Amino acid sequence: MRKVIIIIGAVVLGFWISSRFTDHNSSQPGGSQEGSASCTVSKIAVDKLQARAQGHGYYRITGRITNNCDQPVSVQVTVAIYDKADNILAVPFFWPAGVNNIPAHTEYPFEWLDDSLGFHHFTVSVTSVETR
Repeated sequence: MRKVIIIIGAVVLGFWISSRFTDHNSSQPGGSQEGSASCTVSKIAVDKLQARAQGHGYYRITGRITNNCDQPVSVQVTVAIYDKADNILAVPFFWPAGVNNIPAHTEYPFEWLDDSLGFHHFTVSVTSVETR
């Protein structure tokens, strides 16, 4: 009987934690549900990409994001770092503007400092768009 009560308690606790987490995310003001519904990652352009050796094994990756949406958005960028044989060395992601939105129809420069051993080339993609 004791095992049954413990299992039921664990299940109830799991559902409660899950519902609290879901409720917390969906109630965030300015979340990605409604505010960015008309803005998708396909409306964000990335160009002017460069990688420069910085010494001590570091590479500075720079580029420009263009927000082609009709509203300000926050953009998540993913950088994939590869070696000569096209093996993935690292896949960091970041929000170039931090908690700020990039104004509608504007450009925003970004940079990422990487120290992956064997760095040969990279790709950059926009992986998420949100309004905050």
